[in-house]
Amino acid sequence: MKYRVLWFIEIILIAMLFLALTLPIQDYAMREYKEYLRDPSAATRKAFDDKKQDESRLVEML
Repeated sequence: MKYRVLWFIEIILIAMLFLALTLPIQDYAMREYKEYLRDPSAATRKAFDDKKQDESRLVEML
């Protein structure tokens, strides 16, 4: 019985680690997005788009 509980805990921990490493970081480009909302210029839009692309590349590397 104890071994089943340990196996269950191990599987849950592995699944949580896998999700933590594969899910995108939600706040990664938040600063640039808020800056774009305050000042909707081409430069702030480009900074936001670049940060979003960096996030995509980071997720693909994992």
